[in-house]
This record gives sequence, structure tokens and C-alpha cells, in this order.
Amino acid sequence: MLTIHLSVEFNDLSDDKKEELVDHVVVHFKEAYKEEVAEAVKNDERGEFNEGMTWQEVICRINLIDYQMWDESEEEAKEFDWEYAVQTEIEEKAEKELYRAMKHLEIEVEI
Repeated sequence: MLTIHLSVEFNDLSDDKKEELVDHVVVHFKEAYKEEVAEAVKNDERGEFNEGMTWQEVICRINLIDYQMWDESEEEAKEFDWEYAVQTEIEEKAEKELYRAMKHLEIEVEI
């Protein structure tokens, strides 16, 4: 039997496999953001978040995601694509976490 030790990093994966892993992590980050929003809305003593806001808008406001794009006026905030901003933020965050997690992944293969 032959044993081979390999070092694998996130960059070593195919684009399809990277996308698959990112998609998997994104689901968990979305759930965490939704929980954060629920808690923020529940504890909103200053009345910052109204019922007309989507969870994406609330999380953008909490974490100041792309705030320079919507912070200037109420009109700009209405036209801002909250869902796209959150999706992009979460995908970037997931990719960074996967790069960090797979920095020095050692794999043992027995043939």
C-alpha cells in the first residue's frame, strides 16, 4: 500500500468546487445574519428599524455594508439593491473564511 500526503489550499480546487463550498457556507452566514436582524429589531429602542425594511436592509444598516451608496438620502436608500449588497458581502465573507480555513490542509491518500 502506498500512502501519499498532500497539502491542499482553497486555490487548488476547481472553480466548480470553490463555488459549491462558498454556496454551502453562504447558507449558514445568511441564517446568522437573519438571527442578528431578529435580535436587533426586537431590541430596537431607538426606532431605527421599521416594519417596511427587509432583513437585508436592516443587516446593511447594522454592519454598514456599502453605506456610502445609501447613506446620503432617503431616495438613494429606496433605490439601493439591499439583497444584492448582502449577497455580495456574504459571498466575499464566505470565500475569505474558506481561504483561511484551508490554508494548510493536509490530506492523506492511501492507494
